Amino acid sequence: MIPRLIAITPETLHGEKTEVAAILSLLKDARLGILIRAPVIDVATLHRLLDSHQHSGARLIIHTKTRGWKQSIARHPHLGCHLSADQPIKELRAQIRGPIGRSCHTLQEVQRAFSEGADYTFLSPIFPPHSKPEDTRSPLGLTVLTEANQWGPTLGLGGFHPQRFHDARRANCWGAAVVGDVFSTPEAIAQRVNAYF
Repeated sequence: MIPRLIAITPETLHGEKTEVAAILSLLKDARLGILIRAPVIDVATLHRLLDSHQHSGARLIIHTKTRGWKQSIARHPHLGCHLSADQPIKELRAQIRGPIGRSCHTLQEVQRAFSEGADYTFLSPIFPPHSKPEDTRSPLGLTVLTEANQWGPTLGLGGFHPQRFHDARRANCWGAAVVGDVFSTPEAIAQRVNAYF
């Protein structure tokens, strides 16, 4: 099952104590998916998180931007894997038992991802993103996100907070992926996630 809410770690995730503690606390929440997108994380910290996941409730997904992602998939084939817009799905399907998703920015990309075997997609930006204030792309809006869900579970990304998440769910969208709204205050991360449910 694809979670209705996926928390995406900031790309700046290094593995500092507070960051790791925040992620470990989220791993206990079966309502969530957690996407580790961390190009600069040290591999030992990554493996610690992945090893902790084996006894958790959350769906853990690793982004191909994360340092050591191939070795992580080999060690933990139950992980999900998230791909950038141009990465092929078919090659990974034999190696991964978890869900495979892809980042998309247009309805055509969403449709293509599902036709190539994606289990879910992200579509962005739905709203102006909190984590990328310099992003100048025009937001797509909930109408486009609703339309994208005709091909499969599509989570909106960009500018989500709890009210927008609830609006998306009422519009029959699968759910949302969040970065800035959840990870901006690691010490209050559990409370922030609870606001979505």
